[in-house]
Amino acid sequence: MELRRRWIGELEFLEEVNAEKLKEFVFLLSGLEDNNESNYLYVKKQIEFRNLDGLDVGKLEFFKDEEIYTTPRTRSDIRKRSISRPSIS
Repeated sequence: MELRRRWIGELEFLEEVNAEKLKEFVFLLSGLEDNNESNYLYVKKQIEFRNLDGLDVGKLEFFKDEEIYTTPRTRSDIRKRSISRPSIS
């Protein structure tokens, strides 16, 4: 399961969690929709509702300077990207 697709930025274990709580938490995460920005709010509410103490989640955040990697489709795309990419000195 990729948490980035589910808009979960961080998982925090605040204390030791028993196997039953962990299983319920994983089940909760596995049922989330892909690309739904409000997932982390839903999970936070469910953690409280289900008494999953010791667990927390945070929102996925993107930073302005973060590079986004994409897969070029053709060789000309690769050349264009390598030519247009500024050099770091």
